[in-house]
Amino acid sequence: MNRFHVVPFLVLLFPSSLTYAQSGDTLWTHVRDLVRDRDERIINLCETSDGSILAGVRAENHLTGSPKVVKLSADGSFQWIHNYINEIHRGHLCGIVVRPDDGFNMVSFTNDDRVQFVRCDANGTPVDSTFHAIPGFMYFTSDICASPDGGLALVMRPRFGDTVLMRFSATGDTMWTRYLDLRTGGRGRPLDVEFSPGSEDAFVLLVRYGGQHAYVYSYNLQGDYLWRRSLYWWGFREFYAYGCVIPLGNGRTIVTGESRYMVIEENGSAEPPVRWTSNHGVGIEKGVRDDQGRFIFAGFVDQYHPNSGGFLMGVDFAHHNHWIVKPDLGSWMFYRTLLTTSDGRVIAAGGAFEGDSTPRSVIVAFRGFAEYQEPEIDIHSTRTSIPSTGAHVPISCTMSTPETMDFSCHLRVNVLQPGSSPPGRLLYEQDVVLHPDDPLLIENHVHLPASLPAGECRIIGTLVDSWGEEIVSDEFVIIKRQPGAPGGVGVD
Repeated sequence: MNRFHVVPFLVLLFPSSLTYAQSGDTLWTHVRDLVRDRDERIINLCETSDGSILAGVRAENHLTGSPKVVKLSADGSFQWIHNYINEIHRGHLCGIVVRPDDGFNMVSFTNDDRVQFVRCDANGTPVDSTFHAIPGFMYFTSDICASPDGGLALVMRPRFGDTVLMRFSATGDTMWTRYLDLRTGGRGRPLDVEFSPGSEDAFVLLVRYGGQHAYVYSYNLQGDYLWRRSLYWWGFREFYAYGCVIPLGNGRTIVTGESRYMVIEENGSAEPPVRWTSNHGVGIEKGVRDDQGRFIFAGFVDQYHPNSGGFLMGVDFAHHNHWIVKPDLGSWMFYRTLLTTSDGRVIAAGGAFEGDSTPRSVIVAFRGFAEYQEPEIDIHSTRTSIPSTGAHVPISCTMSTPETMDFSCHLRVNVLQPGSSPPGRLLYEQDVVLHPDDPLLIENHVHLPASLPAGECRIIGTLVDSWGEEIVSDEFVIIKRQPGAPGGVGVD
């Protein structure tokens, strides 16, 4: 059963409507004074085979700063930090990608206007490097993602010239370079690039033009252009600074902005259709999808909302499990990048300003999603049969949740008469909220009419989510007797 529903997912992004569940517990927090002149920040995270975490640190001023990489053990303890001021020409880190041997590849813009690809071993020591000249001057914004062959894709915007998408092999060779079609007449600011698995593996990237216009592009692994989608809303600064793409691998791509969230439905056309809605005042800067199809988002709520500030949110549609955590370090904190690990942890990195207004770089590990436990339902009646003329039947429905937080759902009770197909005829329904350690009993009387065929009638109680998807059900059978049967017509 496909449990991914576009519009409800978008509605859930508004914090006031979230259903809270037991997940998102903090495992450890690592704070370092990585910031130099408030000019450095963690831009991406990677996991090694033993669960250790690598964090790439960018110096925004490429003339004075240099790339850094920090390694933490799986429990958050510090292992090492490398400042690549000698091995790499001073420059602007685009990101790092871990290789199967636990070494990593690093891409930077140098201060002599080239792209440098550096291979490092598992200890962070550079092994070799290659340089690549790109027309333009001073590369301003960029993002990278891993490709399935161990290489990577890089999207960047030179100060002068078109936005560029490059693909590198695992050894640092340039496989191809593509210049994006800028029919809008402006230079784009890349916000995100991700690998999209599917029938035709591809890279999907989000590029902003001005504050109100953005494009989503798709290129296959051979560099062939697949499609482009224009995203434009007059009067909204949707992609001014934030935005990401989350390929779902099933012909859909989620795109987030500062106040709008949408899903592109890939259908082979040059400009595929969009299904979207909006939640003004809530922005998502980064989102990821784990290997079980669950989503984690790092975002912010604007200053006019009572819950303003940064937040981290998890959404598990298949198991109706949602959680949200607010940063508790410093007077103001935000998350910039995310990673889901092989053991189900969520690693988030960002920044915080503490009481002395000193900026700090922060890496936090969260438990992620708790093991899901379904609610329980028991439906029964004191009657086991009714006469051919029909009768009123008392129904008792007991529901409970093993979760440690409230669980909101919807109860439906149907009758399935002999020879009919599910779901049958609706008898009654209502919204319910299940509280931990407090079973909920709902009692009702329903009339089963004489028009019901004789035989076994199934009374089915079902708990469904807010989108109508079944969570759990239970049933009992009541016999509709034939006319003239023992205890027959008119006899209860």
